[in-house]
Amino acid sequence: MVVKGNPKRLIIGLWVLAALLILWYNAAAMTSLFDKPLPGLSPDARATIAKWQRLESHIAMRLKDVVDLQEIEKIFARIGYDKTDAVLPAKKTESRPKPVQKPKQIKKKKIELPSLNGILAVYGTDGDVVYLAVIDGMTREKNSKVGEFVIESIDAKGILLAQDTESWFVPAPTVEFSVDTSMEE
Repeated sequence: MVVKGNPKRLIIGLWVLAALLILWYNAAAMTSLFDKPLPGLSPDARATIAKWQRLESHIAMRLKDVVDLQEIEKIFARIGYDKTDAVLPAKKTESRPKPVQKPKQIKKKKIELPSLNGILAVYGTDGDVVYLAVIDGMTREKNSKVGEFVIESIDAKGILLAQDTESWFVPAPTVEFSVDTSMEE
């Protein structure tokens, strides 16, 4: 058997190979240190996931409603129901006794309610929904004062204004387009 080279070269080559293996192992260990997985989701990530789940469930419910409506229309078409053929029941004509005295007319002063521009739904980090009202271009929260009125409650359907012992409900304006419609109830 013929061996080329000397034993010193062989030992040096083995040392270089061992050094390269150690270098590769250290590099692999360092990358695992830098790329440690997070222990859990951040509150913002949890809130975002919750919003997506609400949006997906809302879209699924809307699609189910549309499908149900189409099925109902098919059923009415099968039995030959036409909306123009519908007849309202006749009104009963009974004579009512006329009041003897006319009640005194109470003059009420005309109350002008503030203009509700919209409702904002803000999610907190804990996932709770807080509603804010946009009135005359200003953002207001519950129990804030608007002119002579106090906002008693705010929800997705509108606001409840109070003045002294009376209260009025101001409905939210209809929204033509919204990114998230999960707030509708």
